Amino acid sequence: MRLPDWQTRLNAFLAGLGGQGFVYGQFDCALFVAGAVAAMTGEDHAQIFRGKYDNAKSGLKLLAGHGHTSPIDFVAMHFEETVPALAMPGDIVVVVEAGERALGILQGEWVYVVAQMGGVALAPRSRVLRAFKVL
Repeated sequence: MRLPDWQTRLNAFLAGLGGQGFVYGQFDCALFVAGAVAAMTGEDHAQIFRGKYDNAKSGLKLLAGHGHTSPIDFVAMHFEETVPALAMPGDIVVVVEAGERALGILQGEWVYVVAQMGGVALAPRSRVLRAFKVL
């Protein structure tokens, strides 16, 4: 459940990511979204995964060991899916970024996503394929 000051907490989380470099197991799209959710709710759904993998293959293997086929499947198991048009600021979304599906956090007409070159980038809401409510 979102904390009363979730917007302030989410903005502070996002502002603190400026030069963060992309690193599997530390700062990738799944852990970015989990960090954003933790900022809004106080609950870190990905705590058991942090620092436990260092590439995409080992991350998927770790998820499989917990019954998930992908980071998107993990999100779908923990959050209620909604129609992308009804997604609200702070909700988790799946976007197409550089030809790949990636998790992000919706903020109005933009989606915050992890940039492969480091830091956080913005993708247009028009790229949203799926959305999940963060209550």
